Amino acid sequence: MKKKFLFLLMVLFTGALSAQFTITAGAALTYNHSSFFNAFRDAYNTANAANLSNPMGKPVFGYGYHTDLGFRIYNMQSTLGYSSFSAKTHATFQNGAKRVIAYDYSALIINIGGFVDAGESQIYFDVGMLMCGVDQYSYVLLPNKERSYTTGSIIGVNHWLNVGMNFRTGIDYSLGEFVALRAGLAYHFLNNDKEFAPGVSQGATRATLTFKGFELNTGLTISLGERID
Repeated sequence: MKKKFLFLLMVLFTGALSAQFTITAGAALTYNHSSFFNAFRDAYNTANAANLSNPMGKPVFGYGYHTDLGFRIYNMQSTLGYSSFSAKTHATFQNGAKRVIAYDYSALIINIGGFVDAGESQIYFDVGMLMCGVDQYSYVLLPNKERSYTTGSIIGVNHWLNVGMNFRTGIDYSLGEFVALRAGLAYHFLNNDKEFAPGVSQGATRATLTFKGFELNTGLTISLGERID
């Protein structure tokens, strides 16, 4: 039994040394289609209508970066990734001040899936989980460009950590033997229940820290080692 176990470990170790590792890094754009902010925005604009020159919008678009480390063997792959992106919106008052509400998302992502060779390209698809920390900021940007976290009725900074799901697909287009251009599309599902998660409130309405939406990322993928086919 011991010899069989040692033999299995040797096979796995040899396979790992022979497998292909990938490193990817690049920019990311995000779109949050969740309605988590709608009721809060409407309540805030209604309550402050007499003093606003421009009403508050929605923090649906964000930007940041994505990077991951991958392991490929045969037509399977596993990746450990990290996405960091920010989104914000604001309302402008008649005196030039702005009420800003901003979100910073930091997600650790573990995926498993596969890919297919398509000539000079590799098309991948996988599914996994993400652990995401979210920071929510509410402050007033004064006309002199100073930030005030204590002005007005909506103040404070909130932090929250939650687990969600991740689905993604994309293509690596070869630029050389070891370098490829990455174009990827991911869907992140992170539901922060308003009964538990913190948030900013306007009367009885609350905006939590939910993210249900897409991440479009692009960058370079570097391959190390030869993949076992």
